[in-house]
Amino acid sequence: MSEKRCQICEMHKATMKVKATKNGEEVELHICNDCARFKGLVADKKGSESELADFFKNASVNILGTDPESEAKKFDDLECSNCGLTFNDFQREGLFGCSTCYETFQDELDILLKRIHGSSRHIGSRPRPLRVIANQPDLAALKQELHTAIRQENFERAADFRDLIRDLEREQNNE
Repeated sequence: MSEKRCQICEMHKATMKVKATKNGEEVELHICNDCARFKGLVADKKGSESELADFFKNASVNILGTDPESEAKKFDDLECSNCGLTFNDFQREGLFGCSTCYETFQDELDILLKRIHGSSRHIGSRPRPLRVIANQPDLAALKQELHTAIRQENFERAADFRDLIRDLEREQNNE
C-alpha cells in the first residue's frame, strides 16, 4: 500500500484496506491500526474475533461511525443568529453570510479545518509584517526559558537561548 493517510483520523499512515457494502454500494476505506482497533476491526485479545465477524455480517455498518442523514439533520439546526445562514448552506455554497457566522460555526469549522489541513491553526508563510508578530510569543517564551536556565545555573542552556533570542531579534530588525 502506498503512503495513504487514514481516511478516518487523517493523521496516521493507513495500514489496511477495509471493504464493506452499504446500501448496496461497496465502500472501500484505508485506515490506520488505531482507528481499526477503535472501530473493533482488529482483535485486541483472544476471543474478540467474534466482534470482527459481527462487523462483517452487518453490511449496513457505517465505518465512520456516523449516519450521514442524521449528521445533515444535526447541521440543519445550526443557524447564524445574525444572517440566518445554516451550516448546510455554508457547506453547499462555501461562503459565510456575515462575520457572526465564524462564531456560530466555530466548533464545526475547527473539525472541518482539522480534517482538511490536519490543523485548525495556520502553519506556513505569512506576509512580512505578520512574521514579526507571529514570532513575538516565541521570543517571549525563549526569554522566559533563558531566565529559568540562569536561575537553575544551567549556563550552557542559557547560552543557547541567548543565541536563539539574538538571532530572532536580528531577523526581525532586518525585515
